[in-house]
Amino acid sequence: MKKVTLVFIFVIILFTLEGFICAQKESVKSQPQVIKEIPEVTVASADRLSELTQNGREFINFYEKNRSTLQYRDLIGHLSEIADRLKFDEVNKLIPLTTNEASEVLHYRLIRFYLHYSEFSKLYKEILSFEREFPQSLFITEVNSIKKRIEKLVTVSPNKIGVLLPLSGKYRNFGEQFIKNLELFEGFMRVENPDEKDLRYISTDGIEFVFKDTEGEESRVEKAVMELINNENIIAILGPVFIQESEKAAYLSSRYNIPIIILSRKDDITSAGEYVFRNCLTNRLQATEIARYAIQKLNLERFAIIYPNNNYGVELTNYFWDEVERNNREVTGVESYDVDQTTFTAPSRKITGKFYPELRTKRKDEEIELPKWAEGLSGARLEALLKKMKANFPPIVDFDALFIPDYYDKVSLVVPAVAYEDVMFTNATKKEIENAEKVLGIKNIKPVQLLGANGWNSEELIKRMGKYAENAIFIDGFFADSENEYTSKYVQLFTSKYQTKPNLIDSQFYDTILITLHILRNRKPQSREEFVESLKRLSGVFGSGGELKVNEKREVLRPLKILTVKDRKIVEMDEIKF
Repeated sequence: MKKVTLVFIFVIILFTLEGFICAQKESVKSQPQVIKEIPEVTVASADRLSELTQNGREFINFYEKNRSTLQYRDLIGHLSEIADRLKFDEVNKLIPLTTNEASEVLHYRLIRFYLHYSEFSKLYKEILSFEREFPQSLFITEVNSIKKRIEKLVTVSPNKIGVLLPLSGKYRNFGEQFIKNLELFEGFMRVENPDEKDLRYISTDGIEFVFKDTEGEESRVEKAVMELINNENIIAILGPVFIQESEKAAYLSSRYNIPIIILSRKDDITSAGEYVFRNCLTNRLQATEIARYAIQKLNLERFAIIYPNNNYGVELTNYFWDEVERNNREVTGVESYDVDQTTFTAPSRKITGKFYPELRTKRKDEEIELPKWAEGLSGARLEALLKKMKANFPPIVDFDALFIPDYYDKVSLVVPAVAYEDVMFTNATKKEIENAEKVLGIKNIKPVQLLGANGWNSEELIKRMGKYAENAIFIDGFFADSENEYTSKYVQLFTSKYQTKPNLIDSQFYDTILITLHILRNRKPQSREEFVESLKRLSGVFGSGGELKVNEKREVLRPLKILTVKDRKIVEMDEIKF
């Protein structure tokens, strides 16, 4: 028999609780005295109640007319009937206008709203207030019962952090990377209990990281989150890294008001709720910023795009295209290719207007200058040569830059294919451009700027693409060889311990841990709400690449690197700060 999860138990409790509340209401309603009609709002109270709804006015009017004549249980019963028709905003508007029994009913109604919407922190505070204000209330038994059932959800250990990452299985390297970066911080000791599967790291000042192994599976996330809440009373969660895991974790974060810093590139993940943050270089951010840089810093006007037909390529293409048009510039051509494609003649010829020669304006025979070796040709051989030369049009290069949102292995195949169609890139020398102008019969050829995303940032790009990589420009969220003082310090720390350079994921893990420790040690939040507010107001924290900030969408922002290739070496060209 499968074990019943904590979530299932919690759902049963809620249903049982709702049934108990309903039974209590029925008991209240069954009292002998019944008011068949709700009195109309009096003229004397109309001005004061004019902003309330009809139900709100009925509630106040009924209380004022019957509070001195009805017994307590009868008054509560009929007020409860009217209150059941009130909406959340109506209850909040009425509470300041009421006292005694009317206030008691409305506050109880508010407790039920918070329970229904899973606003557990607000619910707990309202229950404590209700117990103080109405200790003899008809509803006190139900309120106490609710309190006992949610105390685990709202109890917080201020120095305990949950971590959702794969520690086993084929994706365990992500968990290992996180642990490596955690161990860069002094004072942490690894604790493994043979009686439990959880891995823990505890610092000398009492901060504890509790790891839950997700194995990269969405199905393991809910159980892990509920264990962290109910058994560990964590103040916040870090992770996960994969898209489906992150969607589930973000939903649970919003469901139970648990602050979480997602480490996934899932687009728009923070819209799940006010408690959801994210620290990861997204496709939207890098595509938007490389487009903006090309327009504002490089003064480029027209763009072509050749992209792979996968999520990475499609998302980058759409965001890049959107930003180009947002800046009133133009995308003149867009071509795609399959993920498993290895030859790129078709998209290269399409983007240059050479794929459909019959659509190009036909040149007259007398405009074609035959090579010297063909001057004596006639008949079928001359006709065949002329036909071939007519089809060999020069490229239509109506773009200043070519954006290829893919990784270095495919980029190194696409670029030479486009170059083969007589497109000159910014790696070309002055002499090469002059020769091309003579051969193609085109004057003032302007070399095309190659643009890329973080998939280009590899030494393999240079090895595979050769001369065409020179002067290409691409973007990334981290560059290990940067001369930035914060990057140099981080890389030195990482390299001295592990004898290898950190990558983008390492840097994101490190910065996430740094942010968390900064908040716990400097802001000392005692509640999850305080942790969230500290994250929103993050300032003065410098991570692996510079200052870290949190924007209005709860995205952690870091300086982005604009990279290029000079003398067969990737170097930092510029930096985008936020």
